[in-house]
Amino acid sequence: MSYMIGVDVGGTFTDLSVFNTGTETIFNHKLSSTPGDPSQAIVDGIRDVIRLLEFEAEEISYLAHGTTVATNALIEKKGARVGVITTQGLKDLMEIGWQKRPNLYDLLRPKAQSIIPPGLKCEVPERILSEARKFWAEPGHAAAVRARLKEACALLGEPGSSERVARRIVDAAQVTGGRA
Repeated sequence: MSYMIGVDVGGTFTDLSVFNTGTETIFNHKLSSTPGDPSQAIVDGIRDVIRLLEFEAEEISYLAHGTTVATNALIEKKGARVGVITTQGLKDLMEIGWQKRPNLYDLLRPKAQSIIPPGLKCEVPERILSEARKFWAEPGHAAAVRARLKEACALLGEPGSSERVARRIVDAAQVTGGRA
């Protein structure tokens, strides 16, 4: 006999479902999530079900974990402000979206609001090689990345962080011979 545990961490509650392989029964347990450290609710929940069902941790044969915290942050638009740096000419790709839409040819249907605020979509000159690696063909491309990062970080209210991030990206590209 063993126990299989599934955990779902949500913004408000953490849910655990425990399947007893011997009796083929399911036990559900709910506790408050711990937003400061979501792993704490997982550990507390597992300890709770071990105590409540009176088994040993060694009897757990499977543990699966999922979370809706990130999904909820996107839906509710409560996440951090973000920007995007992409290949020149492709900054509107996320708004264009997929061909799989409910009303593909409805030109009057309102578009979903972008999670990336206006002005935080930056383009840099680069190319994708056949091996799917990015390549900066000219030394000026690294300077373009630095400039776009500086603009984006200033808009995000984080002006000091741009040089540190840019240095990491450009250094990675230079180590790989212009590929990042």
